[in-house]
Amino acid sequence: MEMAMAAALFGAITVWSVHMQRVTPWFALDVGDADEYLRMTRQFAAGLPFVQAAGPFVFRIATPWLASFASPAQIEHGLPFYIINLTAAFVAAMLLLVWLRRFVDSPGVRVLLVTLWIAEWHSPARFTFFDPVYVDPLFIVFMLAGLLLVDLHAEHPRYSIAPVLALVAFIGTLCRESMVIVAVAFIATAFEPGTARPRRWRDGAWAVAILLTTALAVWLTHAVGFPRGPYSPLSQPILMVRTKPLYTWVLGWFFAFGPAILAMIAIDYARTLAFLRSRPHLAVYLVACVLLSFFGGTDTERIAAWAAPVVYVLAGRAIEQFREVLLRWPLVIVLAVVQLASERLLWPVPPLDYTIRPFSTIDSRWLQLREALNRMIVIDTHYGNLWSFFGSRAWHAVILAFDIVFVTAVVVLVRSFDRQP
Repeated sequence: MEMAMAAALFGAITVWSVHMQRVTPWFALDVGDADEYLRMTRQFAAGLPFVQAAGPFVFRIATPWLASFASPAQIEHGLPFYIINLTAAFVAAMLLLVWLRRFVDSPGVRVLLVTLWIAEWHSPARFTFFDPVYVDPLFIVFMLAGLLLVDLHAEHPRYSIAPVLALVAFIGTLCRESMVIVAVAFIATAFEPGTARPRRWRDGAWAVAILLTTALAVWLTHAVGFPRGPYSPLSQPILMVRTKPLYTWVLGWFFAFGPAILAMIAIDYARTLAFLRSRPHLAVYLVACVLLSFFGGTDTERIAAWAAPVVYVLAGRAIEQFREVLLRWPLVIVLAVVQLASERLLWPVPPLDYTIRPFSTIDSRWLQLREALNRMIVIDTHYGNLWSFFGSRAWHAVILAFDIVFVTAVVVLVRSFDRQP
């Protein structure tokens, strides 16, 4: 029943996205990655054994290689990317539901969390209709599959998990080099509380073997892909240290999950910390996502969203713990409205081509109010404001202030209501 409900909701949100989303002319994007992945696909389709594109995109070979089996006309229209990414989005949604079953008892809460993930504007189910030429969806599938295998370590011996995880990690690394964070999470399983020293060294050896498998995949991607122009893996982290303000990095996490989800985790902070201490592999994975979201590039939100398996588990446990308080109608309506606005379910990702109209040129107060709202929640223009790294720093500061006040208010209200008889 859960699978059927999640599948139906996935279909409904996908159809809604097709209806309202204006497809971006991805071949003309001035952001680099779509053009580079398309260039790689053309080279694979031409039968070239090696591909050239800008780094680090050139090392993410799996999706462009799969897309290259389509006809040249289909490639130019993006059809294979739609097929690969939407299929991967559906599989990822089902895997996320399976993952949540391990930690969240309520079927309704599990379906709710999966729906929230599907409905996020930057999730594969919706973002693909804005820009189909990207490689994250297939990576997310292997990331979730890898985490599921990692979390099975307490129930099955390492030697039965490691070979399958090695294959998943290898293929996932061909999708995106960030798959290494799953291998690092597997290493952390050897250091769980109460693990005997001999077993710890034996388990650590299996984990290192997984890490070596990802290294082999990285070597293969570098043997097939060659950067077009100078490239250094340290250039992006150095650039982020110089140009990414800390407050926009924090805001990126609100943009990635919505203030209502982060408020749930803040409410249950004590149990959250205890949960992560008891499962160091999940704590290490979450920390890795936190670091990557800062150092990994300008799209903080898309990288932070890789933490969804852990973030939604923590939020789901909090919802179950404070269910009776959260179901009070005024509170649940406010939480729903704020979360829906953050996820942008009722309006599309706006086009890239827009002209900023100064407030001084707007005569009507109502139109000024509408323009202010547009800049805050990005209704039909101001695409740059969707991303914490781009857009208006002043408006981003206002949004962050609102999110912090909102989370604080929710925490205070819920915990005070919870203490009442």
